[in-house]
Amino acid sequence: MKFKVGTLILAFVLLALFGCGEKPAGSQSSSRLLMGTLMTITLWSQEGETSRSAAAMQSAFGEMERIEKVMSSHLNTSAVGRINQAPRGQWHPLEEEVYHVLAESLRIAKLSQGAFEAGLWPLTNLWGFSREPPATAPPEMAKIESWRKGYPLGTAIQIRGETGGRQILLANEYVGLDLGAIAKGYAVDRALDHLAVLGFTNAIVNAGGNLGVNGSKGGTPWRIGIQHPRESQGVVAEVSLQKRMGLVTSGDYERFFMHEGKRYHHILDPQSGMPTANGVVSVTIQHPKAMTADALSTAAFVLGLDKGLELIRQEPGASALFILEDGRQVASGGFSYRWLGGGQ
Repeated sequence: MKFKVGTLILAFVLLALFGCGEKPAGSQSSSRLLMGTLMTITLWSQEGETSRSAAAMQSAFGEMERIEKVMSSHLNTSAVGRINQAPRGQWHPLEEEVYHVLAESLRIAKLSQGAFEAGLWPLTNLWGFSREPPATAPPEMAKIESWRKGYPLGTAIQIRGETGGRQILLANEYVGLDLGAIAKGYAVDRALDHLAVLGFTNAIVNAGGNLGVNGSKGGTPWRIGIQHPRESQGVVAEVSLQKRMGLVTSGDYERFFMHEGKRYHHILDPQSGMPTANGVVSVTIQHPKAMTADALSTAAFVLGLDKGLELIRQEPGASALFILEDGRQVASGGFSYRWLGGGQ
């Protein structure tokens, strides 16, 4: 799992919605802990629809909870968990929904030349960022080197569609499914779809910072804040959205530890097995699909500024904002924002 636009930024969105602490008619929010993070849904609906809005939000949460039970690597009973427990080097049945997410994962992996990989579960376990308590020192370099030599970059995961159903093959013991960098985006997309079917087309879904918006808030754009990478109570930029769009940020500042004066964060480079270190501290992606924005944000972060911008140019509908270690911000064409600079 990686940090996107966090809880602070959700507060920023709510301030933009309600202003001065007064909640206007037509807006309603609800939160729930799912997929290891706080998820919040905000709807803008007609007056008198409070009970129907509440029911729609709970139904959307139910859809995201269902996805967690299918795609979590932490649950041995999930579809992904069962795949990770199965023998390597053999074909196994694959659920249609997981096939769909993996197909997009493999597309982004190919597009980014391996900067994004969905098979890093053994490596993420080695680093221990999701461990309780979390790791406070890097693993032995010999173990990282062993993983690096054993992981078959580009062929680690194979999927195929057969008449009798979908199938998957994991190459060896160095490969395990970890959809933490794409599944939350998929859950956001599904929640927005679910709400639209129920008649709520003006909505914002925040799955731990993986944001998806639809429509508007009473005819005006949704306003989203992007967190300052080095100030936990700061907002550096504001984005306004008034259509179906995903907005996802990958940063080095949520899951990390300091060891001997060096920052070790959870966005790992599949080429080296190490936390990415290329001068980028935050990448925000806009894309009509939150699932695609989710994967692209990781890939662009790993690639760095120049190659990351080239990646974004290759993906129709995508735009990006890079924040660099030296404080500079660089946006691709199509990414509209208001820079705020320091904290807010």
